[in-house]
Amino acid sequence: MSSVLKDLLPDWGNETSNMGGIAQIGYIIAVRNITTWSAPAANSTGSNKFLHTIAFVPKVDEGFLKFYCTPEIGEFDMAAIGARDGGGFDGSVKIFIPGNDKELNYVANVCRSDVFVALIPDNDGTLNQLGTQHHFVFIKLDYKTGPITTEHGRGYFGELMVKQPFKILYTGAVTLKPTE
Repeated sequence: MSSVLKDLLPDWGNETSNMGGIAQIGYIIAVRNITTWSAPAANSTGSNKFLHTIAFVPKVDEGFLKFYCTPEIGEFDMAAIGARDGGGFDGSVKIFIPGNDKELNYVANVCRSDVFVALIPDNDGTLNQLGTQHHFVFIKLDYKTGPITTEHGRGYFGELMVKQPFKILYTGAVTLKPTE
């Protein structure tokens, strides 16, 4: 019988980047706007079990919203949690969105009482899926001006938070909300 586990070695010599942080554009969608959830391909086994290739399908006239994150603040963490018999992951994404306009102000006020799914790209473009049908992402945005000497200026510091049983990579299409 063959083991499904493989050696845990870096992929040396392929010129991939392991630079930290996250890409400057991420994606969120409100759970209420999802018609069909992402999933792995049918009968997936081994490492493909946690690779969602079947795309999310949003409701008509809905889709993922883009969000910007300044590169100095963007940080993604999937900490292992739980005991041996009941582990999972505690996902956290730290972001900073500069500015203070009516749209950002609106989002800061309404996102605290809604639930989401987020697609967070590593700096090499690999998409990490935060949130599942039963485990939702919560978003908290704090507005700060900081002192006049601050590096970032005024804007929204935020955190996306989720607890979910598995770490999921996403390779499906990212359907964006049509522009209004």
